[in-house]
Amino acid sequence: MFFKKFSLGMVNQAITSITSFLLVLFYMVLMSKSEFGLYSILYSVTLLISSSISALITTQVVIFISGKNERKHEVVFEAIILILLLIVILFLLLIPFAYLFDVYRIELSLVAVASLFLSIKEVLTRYSFLEERIIICVEGSILSALIVLIALFFFKVKNLSVCATTGLLLFCLVQVISTFYMLLRIRLTLQLGIVSTYKLFLKLLINGKWALVNNFFYIIRSQGHVLLASFFLVTEDIAKISASRVFITPFVMMMPVLSNVLLPYYTKLRSENGKDKVKKLSLVALKVQILAYILYSLFLLVSVQYILDMNYFEKYKDLSFFVTIWLIYLLFLVVRNNMELIISSFGKFKEQFQCSISSFFLSIPFVLMFFSYLGGVGAIMSSIVFEIFLIYFYRSKQK
Repeated sequence: MFFKKFSLGMVNQAITSITSFLLVLFYMVLMSKSEFGLYSILYSVTLLISSSISALITTQVVIFISGKNERKHEVVFEAIILILLLIVILFLLLIPFAYLFDVYRIELSLVAVASLFLSIKEVLTRYSFLEERIIICVEGSILSALIVLIALFFFKVKNLSVCATTGLLLFCLVQVISTFYMLLRIRLTLQLGIVSTYKLFLKLLINGKWALVNNFFYIIRSQGHVLLASFFLVTEDIAKISASRVFITPFVMMMPVLSNVLLPYYTKLRSENGKDKVKKLSLVALKVQILAYILYSLFLLVSVQYILDMNYFEKYKDLSFFVTIWLIYLLFLVVRNNMELIISSFGKFKEQFQCSISSFFLSIPFVLMFFSYLGGVGAIMSSIVFEIFLIYFYRSKQK
């Protein structure tokens, strides 16, 4: 059962990764550097919001229902999805007020809508994995891929210009359509009363306060190269950082499938007093990821310059060194992600916060130095230093 679950998860994530990879490549080619840099910033803000909601609610749901009967799973997830849909409706009613702002009002509205639907989609994905209905995720990913391919074909045939707003609009439409499709396929029905749903929501918010704070530091780690760079660098430099990161994106986007499969499994083992089993399984998972990382890195180091020399990447021919630095970052990311999954499965969010805030403050001098002297490369080096500190503190907590 575990292998089947993992295989379907890999297929789902592979489709998602390839789709995202093609979309970003398309934007790299057709957008100017400044527009691609702006899109990268808006996309990072979208991930910041959606992942915050996920940390506050979705991850808490998985921990909350561990050890409970399967019927309870459906009731809890239905309540959470209803709450998120109500938040979406409330936000849609508030969109007209966005026009009170003169700058980026359309972009900010798209960011908010995309973030909320991305959060709902994440809840549906977790539910599908937990209830052995992963095929629904696969169908949703295929639908997203088809929408993207049709849109890209349309842009190409009509020879339309693409800007940051257009790119974000397409991303937003993909999230909305695929989320509604998954909702229709899962066919959830509300079984909790309004009062019970409200109490459950409050409980998840209270339990999720540490996870929310941890998520802030997670975003600083994963998207800090863009969010922090927006204060130090111009959009053209941010475009180079984001463009070079694209080459490790396929591998990075394969990692969430492990979280979706392993986190519920770890929490189940933990509820059965299987702490040692969790650690043994995590070690196996780490070895598999390290092997995959070595193979991927070798392939990328050999082929990256050939790819950059293609006419399509005229603006980005000098990125090979950036890609190499990103590969170093990727190794530390794999190790840290594996350790973080164990800590999350035991619900040690306060300990995560302590590790994150310590790493954050220790990294500040390095961040300032790297941005001052290394520019774009400094953004990547800052991310590496943060990961190293975090691994050290996670390791100390596991002893």
